[in-house]
Amino acid sequence: MTERVLLTGATGFVGSFLLKTLLTATDADVVCLVRAPDPAAGWRRLGEGLAWDAEPLPSRRITIVTGDLTRDRMGLHAPTFDALSRSVDLVLHAAADANHAAGFARLEAANVAGTRAALHLADAAGARFHLLSSLAVFDACGRTAPVDEDTALDRLPVPEGGYGQSKRAAERLTAQAFSAGLSGAIHRLGRISGDADSGLCQRNDGLWMLIRAGLRFGALPDVDVRIDLTPVDFAARAIVALSQAAPARTPHTFHLHNPRPADMADVARAASRLGRTVTLVPVEQWRQILTTAGRREAADRMLMLIARLVDDTLGTRMPPVDSTRTRDRLGALGLVCPPLDDALLDRYFAYFTRTGFLPADTPALSGTVR
Repeated sequence: MTERVLLTGATGFVGSFLLKTLLTATDADVVCLVRAPDPAAGWRRLGEGLAWDAEPLPSRRITIVTGDLTRDRMGLHAPTFDALSRSVDLVLHAAADANHAAGFARLEAANVAGTRAALHLADAAGARFHLLSSLAVFDACGRTAPVDEDTALDRLPVPEGGYGQSKRAAERLTAQAFSAGLSGAIHRLGRISGDADSGLCQRNDGLWMLIRAGLRFGALPDVDVRIDLTPVDFAARAIVALSQAAPARTPHTFHLHNPRPADMADVARAASRLGRTVTLVPVEQWRQILTTAGRREAADRMLMLIARLVDDTLGTRMPPVDSTRTRDRLGALGLVCPPLDDALLDRYFAYFTRTGFLPADTPALSGTVR
């Protein structure tokens, strides 16, 4: 019998790739919960997803239901909810508000209440439940030792940011449901980047906005941090494969990040290979460059926000992440994360330059790229 999957968040960046992977790597029928006034508007929103860039949206195996995760029964009419509870085999919960600048109070409805509603349906259906979470649950936890899939969150300080707090609360609800007998897994994602083959990527990612601002002024912050970029197509394949594999007793949690990251010097060299002159400067000097420009250019206050959130954007307060067990499990499924090497960085820069997101050239500051 064909499996039926309920996918939330299909109109988002990762969600659109999850939908594409479900349709290409499995024979499942997919029900997409979309916030829209009617199914026709839902189809339009779905077709705007980046995974479908220049491709027709297949419809034969997709069903659109309109709803709202922040409301009871996900905003569905009782007959629709009941019908789903009788037919869904897997709930893949990818919907979330990923605003890292927002506080917990603003994010609670989407990220916590939304998870509770999705769990309610999975429980009613007796379906497997897979939650997309984030490594931000470890943000600013004060730990220097690596955190792995079994690290107990309740023994660590609460994250400073509202996003990490909301994802930790969502994980707590999910863990309680697992303890009560629900099957599934939690997938903690690192920083998700573009498609490894085409370079196609979202533009509202904090890191790329930071890089764009840096290229605008010919400078990037000289910070001692490893930049974790996990190609979105790999992440989608990994999540779908893990959701389809026979449930394992442990771990119920997976860490999906790039075990071969880059650093800011690698990014600067990638820019230089495209003919850009980019200098690494002390982070406080870089903050001042952006803050001064933001004050001078009233129409570009985003510069000041980027300067203020540089630590959050680069993950400088994150402890080392151990994903050994996840890599072993994915390796057994034939999946290996592409390394963030020169070729992949060049592909991303080429995409952003071709689409006009990155400036065509940059001014030069005194100094050289290390």
